[in-house]
Amino acid sequence: LETALWGVPQVLCYRLNPISYRIGRWLVKLKYVGLPNLIVDRPVIRELLQEELSERNLKEELGRLLNDDAYRARIASDYADLRHALGDEGASRRTAALMLARLRK
Repeated sequence: LETALWGVPQVLCYRLNPISYRIGRWLVKLKYVGLPNLIVDRPVIRELLQEELSERNLKEELGRLLNDDAYRARIASDYADLRHALGDEGASRRTAALMLARLRK
């Protein structure tokens, strides 16, 4: 998430033990793993999970990130949507104030 908020193009790579992955997918029903994707509810960054994490797929995605200006522009636009979804500056301060107000009730 921090990498996205800094505006850095990225690819999420993750591989678990196959049994752990299946159990996790069975217990937790999520469309995405990466926070940027979860927050805006669409693929902002590419997720290479389990079998999709291959040398070929990683090279292909890194090539797009390095050489495809339109692809990077789309990611930058999606990152702007992500920042908007998270709220303006001071979100932590506003959240703390809301929490304090609820605790004082």
